Amino acid sequence: MPLNSSLDELVIFELPNRELAVELLSDLASKRFAWMQSGDHVAVVAALLNPDRLDLARLLRGVQSWLAWRGVVAIRFEIDGKMYVVDAVSRPLVPA
Repeated sequence: MPLNSSLDELVIFELPNRELAVELLSDLASKRFAWMQSGDHVAVVAALLNPDRLDLARLLRGVQSWLAWRGVVAIRFEIDGKMYVVDAVSRPLVPA
């Protein structure tokens, strides 16, 4: 990690349980530096953003796909000290 890195380069995802956090960490860790911390009521996965200006968009799209695959509707995440929600990718409606 560069010496001038700050917490602004972290995205912290809040998962409802440790099992899902382990699975998300496994998915993210193959592409970036990430780690997990869990407590009694929540587990979090933190991911370090790469310097590429489009990295946040790629990260969130990947998490959306992972949520859809796992059947999780949405999770909260924090970046730059602000909380947001990322929803699972919705499948397009196909006419009958």
